[in-house]
This record gives sequence, structure tokens and C-alpha cells, in this order.
Amino acid sequence: MLQLNNFETAWSLSLRILARRSYSEQEMRTKLTAKGYSADVTDSVIKGLLEHGYLNDSVLCRMIFEQYCRSGKYGLRNIVGKLKQRGLSTQVISDITGAYDSATEWQRALILVKKRFKVPEAVDKRKIGQLLMQRGFSFDTINKVFEEFF
Repeated sequence: MLQLNNFETAWSLSLRILARRSYSEQEMRTKLTAKGYSADVTDSVIKGLLEHGYLNDSVLCRMIFEQYCRSGKYGLRNIVGKLKQRGLSTQVISDITGAYDSATEWQRALILVKKRFKVPEAVDKRKIGQLLMQRGFSFDTINKVFEEFF
């Protein structure tokens, strides 16, 4: 593969990419590498983006975490998986999710079940359990939901 060594074009490309949405450091590194930029140029661009505050994994992680929490559709395990898919480090993720409230997750699970199943008591427990497991809710939360309805 042809290695591109032009810092200015890589910098310009990275700013155009960031104009559309926020990216993690890992995602930006992957994009620049895929475009054929050398490791040295990629490292220099990433360093500059971090210095200027254009890349900030902690801020991005908090923003995405809060967005998924507000949506009410996902449990903590699923949210953590989505954050890891975005290339965020385990340390950053654990810092953001450290103060996560399991009572809030339980409330979100109840709301989700009530929306999905109009009469949850009449639905098979397995269907409710499957839904909540697929959405990444913890086993404790699922058991609390079962206690609420059954």
C-alpha cells in the first residue's frame, strides 16, 4: 500500500472527518491508516488533535454513555460494549460508568418492558428475559423485573 507522508493533507482530512461527528482516538487512527497515511504522520496528527482538544475520549465516552442512558433501551453491559466498539479504552469506560446507578437501570428495564409488552403479566417470562438480556441488562435487574410482574 502506498504510504502518504503529507501532514497537511492528513490534518485537513481529520478536520473534515471531525466536522461530521466526534471520533475516538482509535477511530481516527484507523481512518487515517485506512487512507494510507504513514504511522508517523498519523501519530503527529493524533497528537495535534489531542493538543487542540479536537479529540477527547473522556468527553466522547461521557456523551455517548449519557445518550444511551437517556434512550432507556439498553442496560450497562450493552452500553459498555458499544463504547468498546467505538475504540474507547477500558480505563476511560470504567471511569465514566463507575458511578452507574443500578436502581436507574431497573427503572429503565421496567419502562422498556411496559412499552414492549402492554400487559407484561400475560407474557411468557422467557420473552421478557430474552429482551432484557439482548439489551444488556444485568441478571439482578432482570430478576427484579420478574419480581415486579410475576
